[in-house]
Amino acid sequence: MPARKVRKAYAPYPSTLEVVKRTTPGPEIAVTNFFNVLINAGVLTVGLTLRCKECNHSSWHTLNSLAPTVTCPRCLGSVAFPSALPPRREDWAYKVIGPFAAEHFAHGAYCVASTLHFLVEEVVRESTWLPSFRLTNAEGKEVEADFGMFARPNRFSHATSPFLLLGECKSFNVFKAEDFAKARYMAKLFPGAVLCFATFRETLNAGEIKALTRIVLRGRKSLRTGKLLNAVLILTGKELFSQFRWDRQLHEAYGDRAKYAEMVYIRRDIEELCSFSQQVHLGMSSYHEWLDEKHRRRIARMKTPKARPSVSSDG
Repeated sequence: MPARKVRKAYAPYPSTLEVVKRTTPGPEIAVTNFFNVLINAGVLTVGLTLRCKECNHSSWHTLNSLAPTVTCPRCLGSVAFPSALPPRREDWAYKVIGPFAAEHFAHGAYCVASTLHFLVEEVVRESTWLPSFRLTNAEGKEVEADFGMFARPNRFSHATSPFLLLGECKSFNVFKAEDFAKARYMAKLFPGAVLCFATFRETLNAGEIKALTRIVLRGRKSLRTGKLLNAVLILTGKELFSQFRWDRQLHEAYGDRAKYAEMVYIRRDIEELCSFSQQVHLGMSSYHEWLDEKHRRRIARMKTPKARPSVSSDG
């Protein structure tokens, strides 16, 4: 049976630096400053990797634990500090610590936190939010949302009253059938609420686009108050990562739609933002274009004369 590789919870300096460079485009000083921020904020901590001669495994040791002789955490043997061969650059390694050490992107918390930050900074005026909560109806049926937010619209928005946002977030996983079923159920419970789907992925697959398009079309019905039944906001890595870039503004991430995006984010109208996100990520027509087409089809049906039933005669 082939030997299995031991999973490591640290990364050598060159690999860590490469990741920091990918996430920090710009001059070298920007990369260095961001690296320092990650360390000073308690996201990363540095240590030294030493190989044990007894079990032949390399292990990570904190700066405080370094001494002429350290203990191997795997076999509990003694490891002598290589004084005659000082550590190379590749021997220094970094490990995420604290809440950032939780696996699977902090169990999805990164995507939820980034989405809430985006909504607070780029969409709403004031808000009260709650991450990861469960709702139980009178029959005992339970449903979970990744976040809920009561938001006050921006002063340039057409909306005049606070609204509810309910979110489903995926870090890099795909939205599944149960996620769409849950969204439809939440939409039924809360007419007028905005449904938000957020992911760190840049694009959605064909199955997700098809399922989300159905939810969007159902939500484009109007309530008596004039609001949509359930507007749908879609956020991907395009929005969630671009909000933290220092070298360009958010709207520039949309390429040839940059000017349109700039106006949308200036007005911060939630239904307009929803419609814009559906155009970008689902390839749908805007809400107003869809509404105009719906009216044209209705008028065409009204103008089409109904065929008269034929009457047969016996001669």
